Amino acid sequence: MKGKWWIWLSVSFLVGLWLTACGSTAQPTPDVVATRVAQDQAVAATLTAAAALPQVPTATPAPATATPVQANAPTATSVPPPATPTPLVIEALPVDGENGNLTLRSSWEGNEGRNVFLPGFSHNEVTQPMVFRGRIALRVEVFDPQVGQRDGDGIKQVDFSIKDENGDEVYNRKETSAAYCLFSGDDPLCSTLVFAKSGNKWPNGKLITNGDYEADISIQPQHGENALWVFRFKIADAANLQTTKPDLFAQIVQTASGSTDTTLTRDLVFQVEAYDPAVGNSDGAGIDHVDLDIIGPNNKRVYHHAENTAHYCAFGGGEPNCNEFEFAQNNYHWPDNGSEIRNGQYRLVATVHAKDGRSKTVELRVKIQGMPY
Repeated sequence: MKGKWWIWLSVSFLVGLWLTACGSTAQPTPDVVATRVAQDQAVAATLTAAAALPQVPTATPAPATATPVQANAPTATSVPPPATPTPLVIEALPVDGENGNLTLRSSWEGNEGRNVFLPGFSHNEVTQPMVFRGRIALRVEVFDPQVGQRDGDGIKQVDFSIKDENGDEVYNRKETSAAYCLFSGDDPLCSTLVFAKSGNKWPNGKLITNGDYEADISIQPQHGENALWVFRFKIADAANLQTTKPDLFAQIVQTASGSTDTTLTRDLVFQVEAYDPAVGNSDGAGIDHVDLDIIGPNNKRVYHHAENTAHYCAFGGGEPNCNEFEFAQNNYHWPDNGSEIRNGQYRLVATVHAKDGRSKTVELRVKIQGMPY
């Protein structure tokens, strides 16, 4: 009995060993598989991002029990190239006439380099002749090629003079350094005169009116002869040219020495101030001559004098003071006909004659007393 038991144990042991050696290969647990797949996915994602490839690799799906591993892969960002600045284009037009030094020029090749530039105006606004509508800007670029090729090389100054269709100067400006701008300012555009903002007036206060204009541009180099560039243009959308002129200004400003007394006992100073506002506001502007008459108590003229230059004084002088007519020193007689100076009411009458043919008359009543007659 004891021998049989030992034999059974031995057989059982041998059978176990044989099953162990010959049995099927052991399978890993599901948790181990999921972890390895997730690790492979993370590596693949990292490589894909680093290469910045447009294709996205297909990952092997992990078992449902797998815990996904987050891969901190960088996101590829498209960076736009730096913007190319838009070049500034300033339109140019040739001058209509030139004189003097023809060596001076600008960098623009047209018209042998003699041109004006129109800063702030688009191509479709530029016409020939140029019409400035509602605003105006103008500049010149100029240099002496014997000195250099940059704006202002060899140039001492540039003078602008704007004249209206009557040939009268309405605006002027001197520029001593580049950029040479009609209304000051600097590169690249200079300053623009907007009619509405300026009250339709030039910087010196004169009215901007619609019509034809001429810009005379005198260029003085550091060495050599001056150059004159002439640019003609039109102005629109400003004030209409007045068809009626303002009245002449005329006023009696002195009757006695240093005063406008209307009662005279010792002397008489008959002075008139007169000017044409359409021409200027200074005494004598636009005036051809002034007739000065003294009318006596009997309504007869006792004295007449014509003055051609300001100041307008009945008894001469006026540079700067008018002459005084003293009654006693003239033996109480008027200088023209020698008639007696009598007491009574007199009229001082001044008739102003403008150069354009218009006239205006002013008068003042005075009383002369204390005369021996």
